[in-house]
Amino acid sequence: MLHDAEFVKTGFLYHLVGVPAYSTMYSSDGKVSKKPVGARFWQIQGPPGAPWTTVNTAIRYVLEMRAKTADPVIKKNADQTLAELMKLH
Repeated sequence: MLHDAEFVKTGFLYHLVGVPAYSTMYSSDGKVSKKPVGARFWQIQGPPGAPWTTVNTAIRYVLEMRAKTADPVIKKNADQTLAELMKLH
């Protein structure tokens, strides 16, 4: 059984931006072309190599961490985080 003492409170600030989605086509001569498909997806704005995730994965992670704690402050922070993530979903 896991106990709250096994967890460390950590916070990161990321800026999300909507970016266009592309369809990538590869021709038989090895050329690559990209065509916008009209859809957009969320991407973390930051330096190359910065960690990233999808909104759905972030929601699932916060739900899992909230379920593992009895600390009311962590639960409240998780609820606030989920409310913000749901705006992006």
